[in-house]
Amino acid sequence: MTTAVVAVVIDNEDKNHVRRTSPKADASHVPNLGGTINIDVRVLLIEPDYFARRGVKFLIAIDPRVRLVGELDSFEQLDSHTEDLRSADILLISASQFGSPQNVLKRVSAVHTDFPKKKFVLMDLPNPERLDTNFFTLGLVGVLVKNEIQDGIASALTRAFGDQIVISESIVPFTHTWPAHIKDQLYIVPPGVRFEKLSKRLSQVADLYAGGLTPVQIADELKLTPQTVQTYIKRIYDIVDASDKWQVFQRLTARQDEDDDHN
Repeated sequence: MTTAVVAVVIDNEDKNHVRRTSPKADASHVPNLGGTINIDVRVLLIEPDYFARRGVKFLIAIDPRVRLVGELDSFEQLDSHTEDLRSADILLISASQFGSPQNVLKRVSAVHTDFPKKKFVLMDLPNPERLDTNFFTLGLVGVLVKNEIQDGIASALTRAFGDQIVISESIVPFTHTWPAHIKDQLYIVPPGVRFEKLSKRLSQVADLYAGGLTPVQIADELKLTPQTVQTYIKRIYDIVDASDKWQVFQRLTARQDEDDDHN
């Protein structure tokens, strides 16, 4: 399943003047959006959060056009994973680990010096209003917020592999200072369904369950009893109104910071 992406063209600096067109009308920009699959987008994921990493991996795996070639929990690990770096088309980076756009820029710039053809998609960038437009000269092709477009991340990566720059809806207000040629390439990924009732603990269980783990394996992973996990799974199904594992993860697009009562 591939989530539809809506084209965005920002006509001037007023964010209210945003024209949206259907992806079908613009299908030439990304080969075979709904047809024969002949795209092989190779992605290297850099995400320090264990559960977020598992979730992104699952969502990438469901789209045969996108392939994960490696996963790291820090930028420092790139030095020991040069083969993964060489083979990747896109580096999908959780930017929240760096503290500021300036720190992200330094890290990306260092990689760009050695690998000038690499593309970058940043997730959860701190202070996106302060994004340095020099990023775009370094291969930046996306600024995403995981909890907004979680179930559309693979589709967004296929567009970033082409000639689009993909952004989450909440990033749109910050694009008024971006260069005109960048605005012409912008596509906004529509937000997924959000279920704010899921606590952090329920989100953890849902991520592992939808990723293929059994209740016994989840219990071992989270140091819970299998009976408790079964109870959590039932609650998850009820909250998101799902009938199978795929629907659980498809509809789970937001995680909250607060712990569950049984945590």
